[in-house]
Amino acid sequence: MKSKAMNRVLKSDVSEDAVRVFVAEDNAADVFWLEMVFKSSRLPYVIDLAADAASAKNYLQQFHREPNIPPKIIFLDVNLPGPDATELLDCIHAASTVPVFMISGTEVPRHLRDRVGESRCLQKPLTNSQLLECLNSAGALTKFDGAYQNVPSTS
Repeated sequence: MKSKAMNRVLKSDVSEDAVRVFVAEDNAADVFWLEMVFKSSRLPYVIDLAADAASAKNYLQQFHREPNIPPKIIFLDVNLPGPDATELLDCIHAASTVPVFMISGTEVPRHLRDRVGESRCLQKPLTNSQLLECLNSAGALTKFDGAYQNVPSTS
């Protein structure tokens, strides 16, 4: 059962070194789990959250107009309420090269797997190693290079 998660920012660190992540996810339990995975990695992080597709689209459009500190990676729930994931992908790819990972409680539909690549489609709940693999493949861990527990070396 999905419960509405608030649009908010979760932080472990406010420094420039924090890994900024954008998560579009409407299930509060999945958001909680993702934050626990981040906490267990000991990485400094800032997670911008959107609880529905309209809020995610607003965030992305605002980011394109006023690029502050861009996210290093985007996790996009396939089944958000509102505009579908294809529309959100169009919005992301229109003005950004930020890596997108599709997340779903079930298999990600073929047309979305074709757009983002099979390796960027993940089934929830994410594990610590899956999260770190995503961050590593997106280049978000290069400045840490093994400095945090459970962070694979990027060399």
